[in-house]
Amino acid sequence: VSTNNSATQTTQAVALSSLSGFAYIDSNRNGVRDTNELPIAGVLIALSGTNFLGNTVALQATTDANGQYTFSNLLPG
Repeated sequence: VSTNNSATQTTQAVALSSLSGFAYIDSNRNGVRDTNELPIAGVLIALSGTNFLGNTVALQATTDANGQYTFSNLLPG
């Protein structure tokens, strides 16, 4: 009696990531957030595209009182 107990399965480990930033008034227009530049609260930030699985990504975040926004638990892509 011959038996074949081999099986193969591929598992891909994927590290989740995040994307964050600030909305602020760039009063000197240098593209760098300087300490005296005021944050902008309540700005709607949109993130769109496609992840590595081919799924559409369409997320929104609103800046907080410090002008900060964060998108968490993002798949690569």
